[in-house]
Amino acid sequence: SQQEILKIYEEGVYQNPEADFSKISEEEIQKIRRVNSPSKKDIQRYKLWLEQGYISPYTGKPIQLSSLFTTKYQIEHIIPQSRYFDDSLGNKIICESEVNADKDNQTAYEYLKEKGGSIVNGHKLFTLDQYESHVNRYFKNNKVKLKNLLSEDIPEGFINRQLNDSRYISKLVKGLLSNIVRENGEQEGTSKNLIPVTGAVTSKL
Repeated sequence: SQQEILKIYEEGVYQNPEADFSKISEEEIQKIRRVNSPSKKDIQRYKLWLEQGYISPYTGKPIQLSSLFTTKYQIEHIIPQSRYFDDSLGNKIICESEVNADKDNQTAYEYLKEKGGSIVNGHKLFTLDQYESHVNRYFKNNKVKLKNLLSEDIPEGFINRQLNDSRYISKLVKGLLSNIVRENGEQEGTSKNLIPVTGAVTSKL
């Protein structure tokens, strides 16, 4: 059940010796346990919040559970999804909404390298050294996320593999859809009634 999932996540973070439990009260932990029907997104937020020790990785500020499910905080892609095509939990953290908006299309490392130590809408960012020290401490057991947090460049191997998969899938789907809409006598591989569009058009839609 969803409640059991939350319990598992909670117990999992207690195994992390780096988690500072003085930053959160037992009463706040119980609030989420009493929710009868948490959504999938709520569970994802809760898991990320536990995993990062209740702290925003970009500012070092504690994230109170009472604010976690409000517009004050957002699920943020460490390496922008538009550049990395990775929507997994390994590429996500919870951070302040204003910081997420300011980070825009940069990787976390690019952002802290450029703006580390500055104040963004009332939120003081870690310096780059503070950021590196923090993520190495809190995410040392999550190698994938740690790598994303410290990556200035986009991992090319992942992108190339995804592009090749996308090309193959697109070719296969064109053939299948063409068989459905092809008129009598058409010999072309792609039917004239099927109009492929670029990824930019798909993104816009």
